[in-house]
Amino acid sequence: MHKAVSTSPKYTTSHANARKQKTGTGLLISDDEILIVEIKQVFSRCIPQTVIRAASPNLDFIKLLKHQHPEFVLLDSNRDPESCLNILMAIRRPSSVPLITMSYTRDQSFPLMALELGADDCVTKPLRLHELAARTKACIRRRYLTTAFYV
Repeated sequence: MHKAVSTSPKYTTSHANARKQKTGTGLLISDDEILIVEIKQVFSRCIPQTVIRAASPNLDFIKLLKHQHPEFVLLDSNRDPESCLNILMAIRRPSSVPLITMSYTRDQSFPLMALELGADDCVTKPLRLHELAARTKACIRRRYLTTAFYV
């Protein structure tokens, strides 16, 4: 008979939460209406317990971060990489929320800069939306597992 190895109850609880993928709300910062609809449709199937809230890059998204406490942020560069990087830095100042950027492949330096400035992942357009959903779930899972490790 093998003895069960005991672990800290806090770790076990947090680890169980990570496996359940309780995600809550995601914040999508984009001004591309078609992309917003497509992401909402795919995420409703791939991560059904998630509600995607869309915000324009011109909106005060920092207030949204404070009031809605999203589990993740999807940031669309949508033809303006410099603006996207400025938004990324503004989000990173007060928050460590998982953040994924989306950009066109024309500018190969954008993903490097985004990762250096604090993005958790970068995906290139044209998007494979099911892959984006899987990458989002992985970022959320890592966040919960990291939290569990340090609790």
